[in-house]
Parts: sequence; C-alpha cells; structure tokens
Amino acid sequence: MAIKKVTASTLAVSESADALLKSTINSKLSPRALRGVSSGYLRDEVQPLLDQAGPQHVTHNVLRRIERRGLRVPKGISFRAKMLEMSEARKLGVLRPTWALDQKNSAYAFLDGLGVRRPQSDTQTYSFDALPRETPGVIKATKSTGARGCYLLFSESRIVHVRDNETFSSWEDFENHARALMARDDTTNPNPLPDRWMVEELVLEDASAGTAARNLKFYAFYGEILLMQESRREPDLEVAFWTADNQPTRTGRYEDLVFDGIGVTSEHLETVSAISRAIPHPFMRIDMLNGQDGIVFGEFTPRPGNFDEFNDHWDRVLGEAWVRAESRILADLLHGRTFGPYLESTRLLEK
Repeated sequence: MAIKKVTASTLAVSESADALLKSTINSKLSPRALRGVSSGYLRDEVQPLLDQAGPQHVTHNVLRRIERRGLRVPKGISFRAKMLEMSEARKLGVLRPTWALDQKNSAYAFLDGLGVRRPQSDTQTYSFDALPRETPGVIKATKSTGARGCYLLFSESRIVHVRDNETFSSWEDFENHARALMARDDTTNPNPLPDRWMVEELVLEDASAGTAARNLKFYAFYGEILLMQESRREPDLEVAFWTADNQPTRTGRYEDLVFDGIGVTSEHLETVSAISRAIPHPFMRIDMLNGQDGIVFGEFTPRPGNFDEFNDHWDRVLGEAWVRAESRILADLLHGRTFGPYLESTRLLEK
C-alpha cells in the first residue's frame, strides 16, 4: 500500500480546517448568537460542532458558555488520550504503579497476597537452552507483548504459539521458531525477544479434549468493570465483547472476528473487581483464563494493544470510567488507605 506523502500544503489544509472549526464554534457560541436562542438551536446547530471538537478547538470563554448551556464536548474525555498520556509520562520518570505489575514475579506475589488463583510456576527465569522439557505446560518469554513468544505445550508433538496459532509437531520445530524470535533482523525482526523464559501450568477449558482455556480480558477501573473481551484461538481467533451486565456489544475492534461467546459470571466480576481495587491506579486490564475449575489469572496489561481502534462511543465510556476511578482513589488515599499487598509485592517505593 502506498504511503501518502505529507506535504506543507496538506498540513496547511489540516490547520485551516482546525481554524475553521474553532472559528465556527466561537461564532455559534458568541454572546450575540446565544441571545434568546432556543434549545433546538443548541441541539441542531451547536452540539454537532462540539461533537467534532477537541481541546484545541475550545477557548476558555467558550468553555464557560458550554458549561452554562449544558452542552458536551465528547472528545474532552478520551481513553485513547489517557493511553498516550501514560506513554509520555513514563518518559518523565514519574510514578506509574501499573507497570510494576507488568513483571511476572511481582504480579504473582501480588496475587498470592490477595489469595487469587494463578498458574502454578517455579517463578524461575531460564535461558532457552536450560528450559525443562516437561509437558503439558506453558513456556513464555518474560518480556513480550501480544502473546509473542508464548507457547502452549500440550505434548512434544503439539505445541502452539499463542500469538498466531501456529502449531509445531516437534520440539525441534518449536525451538527453531523461538530462536528466530530471539534473533535480530533489522528487516523481519527488529525487536528480538531477550533469552529469558519462564515455565508455568497449562490451564485448560476441557482437559479430556485438550482444549486451552479461553481468555477473559477485563477493562477494570479501580473496582469498576466496564468491558470484557472474551477470546479463543482454536481453530482460529474469535472475539466477543461484553458489557458490565453481560450483554454483547460492538467496540470497533475485531469486527471481522466476532463470535457468540459464553460471557462471564458475577463471581468472575467480583474476583476481578477485588484485584482492581487493590491496585493504586485508575486503570488496569486484568487478563484471566477461564479454566474448567474456574478463572485463573493470566497477566496484567497496563496498555492494551490496539487501544486506538475503539470506536468513539467506547473511547468516551472508558475515558469517563478512568476519571471516576481517579476520584475514588483520591478519596481513599485521603482516608488513609495504604495498599499493603501492592506495595509489599512490588516494593515500588523502595526503588
């Protein structure tokens, strides 16, 4: 696909469009324009403009008029913007508590402190050559995203790479694949995996059929769960999204891979909500495995992949949940909450 070249003229068009939208909003919300207007004018003439507006389009004086008239600027709260803010904040070296749980050992110690079931693991880190050849089990890279370098070992003749569902019929084929992920190639593999691996229990949905547990990914905001993503990868990737009241919904993501799914239970929600409330940060995606004996912790995901693909509705809904969570955390801190299990497992304040 050809990449469209960005030129000074195209940038000028974009800046001109921004200037026009800002000017039009200023005009429509000027004191003269608002004198004696009807609710229909605000609904039909002004709100559609505000639906398109970002922070760069709204001046202080206009914002005061927006507030007085009960109008909204939907893009003023954005989950996408929060994700970007987190990335920029990390570069400043500021405290971001969720990233401390991105390390498996810290995450597992935290869950053990909460009494939440997680996969059995010796918590050791191995080089690939030192990995025990035991099946069934899971072998995963300790520093990876998007299930890259995560392998389900049903047996030595059935090994599945979770990211793309590629299946290997021998240890040798699996080894060749893993070594390729660790080998730098500036063209095909510019970000090789470090040679650091861990081994843990394989959680199954149906042990007799050898079916891997499906993933349940909870978008959790300090105890409030707004959205759940259910997925299974056999025979091919399929995804379903659920609201907090267990109703299917569309989010703009994986629209071509949607399946019916089975949803979640109130017990699932209670477990994940309790984990979320123990983390001193407004948002964490908490990934669980739906095993045949109940849900088992999978991993913490501070920054979900492809967060930019959420549609405008869910971008706003998740953004609002973030703001509400910030308020609840602040209230709890002012009342003296200390987040003991989190601090003991991460030792964040000692670093």
